[in-house]
Amino acid sequence: MRDRVKKTIERYRMLEKGDRVGIAVSGGPDSVALLKVLHELRHSGGLSLVVLHLNHCIRGEESDHDAAFVSSLGAQLVIPVEVKTVSIPQLKRRVKGSIEEIARNERYAFFRNAADTHHLTKVALGHTLNDQVETVLINIMRGSGPEGLRGMLPVRDGIFIRPLIESTREEVLAFLQKEGLACTTDATNESDEYLRNRVRHFLIPELERTFDRHVTGNISRMAEIIRYEDEYMKKAAMDTLNTWGIITGAHEYRMNVTLLRGLHVALVRRMVKALLEELSSGNNGIEYRHVQEVIDLIESGRPCGVVSLPFSITAARDYDMIHISRGRTDDSTRRCSSRTQTARAFTYPVTIPGSVEISETGDEIRFSFVTPEEVHFERGMQAFMNYDALTPPLSVRNVREGDRIQPLGMKGYKKLKSLFIDEKIPWRKRKIIPLVADSHSVVWIPGVRLSERVRITDATERVVKVEVI
Repeated sequence: MRDRVKKTIERYRMLEKGDRVGIAVSGGPDSVALLKVLHELRHSGGLSLVVLHLNHCIRGEESDHDAAFVSSLGAQLVIPVEVKTVSIPQLKRRVKGSIEEIARNERYAFFRNAADTHHLTKVALGHTLNDQVETVLINIMRGSGPEGLRGMLPVRDGIFIRPLIESTREEVLAFLQKEGLACTTDATNESDEYLRNRVRHFLIPELERTFDRHVTGNISRMAEIIRYEDEYMKKAAMDTLNTWGIITGAHEYRMNVTLLRGLHVALVRRMVKALLEELSSGNNGIEYRHVQEVIDLIESGRPCGVVSLPFSITAARDYDMIHISRGRTDDSTRRCSSRTQTARAFTYPVTIPGSVEISETGDEIRFSFVTPEEVHFERGMQAFMNYDALTPPLSVRNVREGDRIQPLGMKGYKKLKSLFIDEKIPWRKRKIIPLVADSHSVVWIPGVRLSERVRITDATERVVKVEVI
């Protein structure tokens, strides 16, 4: 087992000379074996060691015995020991979650605090290959994605290392017996009250007996393959976000729906998940269903929609844009969620030549007469109209219910509501677009459409130039 552990440490570059390593020792077989191997490597590896033990108080006197055993073990090896006592049963009365979840959170909080106190560069955990397989099977039953199927990472957050992750429980027990090392026994490991124990005692033996005796190694290998592919997908998602100019750390992110639909959904899911996790400050509450709700917004045929997510995160679709933000609702979200809002109506009379200043939008529209020779056709913020085809009076105003236009090149009329949908004009803009209209219909929507009714022909004698400046 020694050689396997050394290879694991080298393979994942877990340790460097001069590292100060905290070793999580519960007193059980795995942690005692881990302590023994790292103690042997301390001189050749230039390591400084500290033993870390958290007394959960879950098993009463047995828990106290474990703490005393670990302290004694550290004294025998002349290694500093830090023991912290936390009553998980009492904590559960005040904190939501299972005993296992609360205990795990307390352990990692203890390890991080100890790392600060002792200036540790690494904290070694005693998880074995068997623990890895149990974790993967549990995550399969929970419907996890690649992050669950990859299992536990050999190196996590640059500080937590698992030197036994490629060693089996059987190898650990054989090593302890050969070395004559004592360890404690945790009675809760035999209780089938806990899911992990049921997986260990029933599911894995049944898989080995009925399907494949090598199932443990096969699942471990699968987890390793998925781990590498998961790392690649994460990098691809971040690279895409960076290419799009979406830098994590902001309070709001905006992505183009058309561009998102051009990517594989697996990559889009990763991008969305990365942004949701960023907005949730790395909390573990972002789940499959939350990511799927945003994906549904992207894939939906509906131009607008809003979903509320954990940690005060809101995702809103406003036609061709997806907005993901935390802690506030921007204008696009409000307009998407409530279409009953109406913009204040405005109408300005037009004099030719002359100009109209629109206080509601800050735009100015200028009208002037030009000769037919000055006409040049380009779609944008200017247009040329056949003056004699207009039906005075002319005005500049915003949209009204039932407004219509005869789009250039078409015989019939089309309602502006339908045209705005076809052109994917954001809802927030529709009510404030300044329209040029005569007494018959709308004749120009700046930047969108000119009316066929006022188009320039060879017979046109008087031309009006209209431009937004």
